[in-house]
Amino acid sequence: SPPLDDDLASPETDESAEDYDPELDDEQTEEDDEDDLDEDEDTADDDGSQHQSLEVVYDEHTQTLVDAANVARSSFQEAADRVKELNRELMEGQESLEKDYGPEDEFRVFEGNCYEYTDREYNYKLCPFDKASQSAKSGGGETSLGKWGEWQDNYRSMKYSNGQGCWNGPNRSTTVRLECGIENLLVSATEPNKCEYHFVFMTPAVCEGNEPPTLQQQGQQEEVEGQEERVADAHTEL
Repeated sequence: SPPLDDDLASPETDESAEDYDPELDDEQTEEDDEDDLDEDEDTADDDGSQHQSLEVVYDEHTQTLVDAANVARSSFQEAADRVKELNRELMEGQESLEKDYGPEDEFRVFEGNCYEYTDREYNYKLCPFDKASQSAKSGGGETSLGKWGEWQDNYRSMKYSNGQGCWNGPNRSTTVRLECGIENLLVSATEPNKCEYHFVFMTPAVCEGNEPPTLQQQGQQEEVEGQEERVADAHTEL
């Protein structure tokens, strides 16, 4: 007769099945995986240290060529920077030649200089042949009141246009009136019309016969300008 199923299983097989613990098998697998990871990390560390320690070493002839190439590269960069600087100076020189400094070049002394004036609320700045601007005394950035435009009134007024736009108004602009004075000095700044500014700039460059006024005359002139400013402020407050 065919053997029974119980007869097919040997006592040894039954004993192994009874002793098998799945949890122990999982723990062993985890330990094996951790060992593999440690080995991989060690291998990676070894490879990294090997890569870090590798240095390119040239023979004497090749190293000489490399050094010469580095020197040439540095010299080329210095030359390129110098050419850029010379081009900038050339452009500035050309722009300077194109500017009108007056019939006798008397206004060239303004080039590269800026002059400031402060009232109760604002700091005003005039950089002749460049720009006019204002900034609030309470802080904040500069507001452009115009860029250099042209001479007016036979070299007695300077026009600065295309400044920062006004809210619901035109771009700001400034007219600078030049008056005879013993030194270059910005003495007043007003806004007679919305976004249209008026500066008064004292300078010996417009004095007749190149003879500046006396201190008393300039003091009287500054007093007149101060009165004009106070009147303008009063109208603004109204």
